[in-house]
Amino acid sequence: SPPADAGIPSICGTPDGDAGCAGCLAAGGACVAGACVFQCGSACSPCDKPIACPMGMPCRIDCPAGGCNTPIDCHDATTCAITCGDHACTQPIHCSGGISTCTVTCSGQGSCGSTVSAGGDVATIACSGSGACQGAVTCSGNNCTVQCTGPSSCASTVTGNAAVNHINCTGGNACAQAVRCSGTSCVTDCTGTRDCASGYCCFGASCQTRPILEPTCK
Repeated sequence: SPPADAGIPSICGTPDGDAGCAGCLAAGGACVAGACVFQCGSACSPCDKPIACPMGMPCRIDCPAGGCNTPIDCHDATTCAITCGDHACTQPIHCSGGISTCTVTCSGQGSCGSTVSAGGDVATIACSGSGACQGAVTCSGNNCTVQCTGPSSCASTVTGNAAVNHINCTGGNACAQAVRCSGTSCVTDCTGTRDCASGYCCFGASCQTRPILEPTCK
């Protein structure tokens, strides 16, 4: 029978003697310096099926404009970084579990059209593109940052339930639905124009907002 890596371009890495790399190649990624990389749209990573990072190694997923129209799941990775271009990442993104660091960057216009969840020791969800993050945004774990800095970004609910939460809704018409926060510490910035229009609800032990708002639940 042919070897396991038959037909796989050499630039995608080699599974020989490396179970993690073999799992990466099987998932549709490429092994680069010990990490599983999905450079979506490339020969090594067409990303034409659901993207699932292999267990026990760092993972990076780069989605070009209009790319990654399948679910993304990297809860098995040790660290994960996801970047979404214009109108990319239209399906749910799941980046939590036992992961140490998770970063989801929705920098493209209209990127991240479905739900985004992130967690781990350090989690960051950055919705900087115009109209980015149309689905519910949820951040958990130990230290969480949600940045809704793009105009009309984070159109659905934003929920931070990590131990320490920083939620930044300053894009103008950002965080249009309810913003909810719980945990040890919640710091929320709603100083942009018409940001946090549906109110802010805090169940944390410590709640700070800018401007100073009385927490509300709707």
